[in-house]
Amino acid sequence: MIMTRVARNVMKLPLIFTGVFLVGLLFGMTVRDGSNFRSVWVRSYLKMHSSLVPGQSAGRLIVIHNDLAALSDLAMTHPSILAVSESQFSNIAYVSVEGGEASALRLLRGLPFVRFVARNQMVFFCH
Repeated sequence: MIMTRVARNVMKLPLIFTGVFLVGLLFGMTVRDGSNFRSVWVRSYLKMHSSLVPGQSAGRLIVIHNDLAALSDLAMTHPSILAVSESQFSNIAYVSVEGGEASALRLLRGLPFVRFVARNQMVFFCH
């Protein structure tokens, strides 16, 4: 009885030490200045999320859509949308806006043929 209890505690101790070591290693990788994880992954994550909120940009939005003709017609009727440019993909367009970028974002996101709108360049990765 006592030997089995001691054997269990002896087996738990290396697992606890291994867990503490791995947590410390992960913490050291993320906190260290100039670390690859911090400079590449964290910055790209922040860049991806900053592209979803309205703010100052170069006046160009990335739009994933279902109908380029309807998007082009919208550019002719809405004063803050200057131009619609096709990309190398059939369902992605670049929309140039001026002035009220927030209103253009709201307008585009509310349209039935628009699936996704973001400002800046998007960075996609799994997390």
